[in-house]
Amino acid sequence: MGSSDLIILRHLLIEKNVSTTARLMNVSQPAITMRLGRLRTMFKDDILVRDGNKMKLTPKARDMVNPIIRITDEMLALIPEHDFDPHTTPTVITIQMTEAFYEACAKMLIDELLSYHSQHKINMTMLSCTTLPKPRYPTQNIDVVIGVPTHIEGFCDEIYGNETGVLIYDRYFDEHKQSISYEEYLQAPHIVLSEQSGIHQKLNIVGTPDPRNIMLQVSSLKIATELLQDHYVMTDSTITARIFNKNYLPLPFSLAEIPFKLSYPEHLKHDKKNRWIRKVCHKVMQELLKKYCS
Repeated sequence: MGSSDLIILRHLLIEKNVSTTARLMNVSQPAITMRLGRLRTMFKDDILVRDGNKMKLTPKARDMVNPIIRITDEMLALIPEHDFDPHTTPTVITIQMTEAFYEACAKMLIDELLSYHSQHKINMTMLSCTTLPKPRYPTQNIDVVIGVPTHIEGFCDEIYGNETGVLIYDRYFDEHKQSISYEEYLQAPHIVLSEQSGIHQKLNIVGTPDPRNIMLQVSSLKIATELLQDHYVMTDSTITARIFNKNYLPLPFSLAEIPFKLSYPEHLKHDKKNRWIRKVCHKVMQELLKKYCS
């Protein structure tokens, strides 16, 4: 199979239309029909079948969509004259983001990406505290990671700003309370995430083993904030408190600032597609900062 066959297959899988593929390839419709016949023979599958007035993909062809788009993305990136255009080139976009940012901006980010082309395929994964990328964590095919405060091996960082650690609560304290003492902080009934990560690792400064009064451990940040009510408190960032609409107090000790950032693979630093994805993410993150950090 030649490179032109792969590009034709890519367009057929995305557009599900011979005429549109011919137009995109700047060749005649009979030429694409002939190439489709060759592809059918090669894959021993019809790839496209009639469905009323339209064509639809066979089950085997549906399974091929993401791999073929990924393969051709990488192939086209090696061709100097290839000029990726998000308005005309449907592509696969793979994004991972931590729970707070997933809650706050997943829909906004999807809408912004699809505003360029409705056929972009988006793979978006929410990272809980138990799935945060760790050193040597398999990160192949990831375009960007949003919200992980620690450095990911093999990735570059774009820092949008810094957040401070705070004590988050719902109704545990009186609404007029403005500060807490170190002893009050230690004795308050804490919720912690099951696997301490990110900012939570920095809380080791309060001592090991953890001297806090830990009363509940959960693996979901959203669930943790829902369970606060008048029973518990938890330590996280100001943006987390604002995203989940909870009260918060300053910590009674100094804590290093928490970077609010996006990470992307080093080898994609100059990749045009990845630079576009980062530009879109930057726009959405700026809106998020205005909403939750102003």
